Amino acid sequence: SFRLVMLSDTHVSRTHPFFFDNGEVALEAANALAPDVALVTGDVTFNGPDVADDLAFGAEQITRLSAPVIRTVPGNHDVGYSPAASSMRQLMSPERRQAWIDSFGDDFWSFHHRPVGIFLHVPPFAHDPAETDEATTGTLRPAARKRLLDTCADAGCVRFMASGHLHRDKRMRFRNIDFVWAPGTAFMSTGPRAQAWGGEPWVGFLDFQFEGDSYSVDTDEPQDML
Repeated sequence: SFRLVMLSDTHVSRTHPFFFDNGEVALEAANALAPDVALVTGDVTFNGPDVADDLAFGAEQITRLSAPVIRTVPGNHDVGYSPAASSMRQLMSPERRQAWIDSFGDDFWSFHHRPVGIFLHVPPFAHDPAETDEATTGTLRPAARKRLLDTCADAGCVRFMASGHLHRDKRMRFRNIDFVWAPGTAFMSTGPRAQAWGGEPWVGFLDFQFEGDSYSVDTDEPQDML
């Protein structure tokens, strides 16, 4: 058995500390749970693609998590958007990916444990795997989504996918897989576009507990988060 905390979308910066207070509260609350594993699933930084010190500062903050095992995955605020999002100014590149790896280590990794889950930054879909929005930057594009979901369905062992990016707390289930959205640590997403994604505007982090072949997940919203 073990406990895993998942923070997402912390958006830290030494020069733009807009969300520092929420980050401090979440960090203290996550450490108080004494997790075995701590994850930050992307958008660790405010402007990592263009500001090297944001990556350096983000990496420093991650080390303040007290879990024996700490892992991260990059988000669009860390390495840029997928090249498929050609309308966006900051796109991923080999150089931006290498800058992330130099600061944080591997950008993908695995643990050998059951039940099997996948942690990623961008959610596969908003409401239904059959969504056809080719221009979306909120979820995976249809072709990439289909490859991922078909691979997981063929494997037959994936129990959940947990993601961040949209700063909304949400749970769904399709094809015997639980889809779990993490609330943003820095801030919540509101407004018409965010409401269309569904879920609840929330701040906090996710608390996973694993026991044998079972798992549970709760949203932790520390009292002093704004």
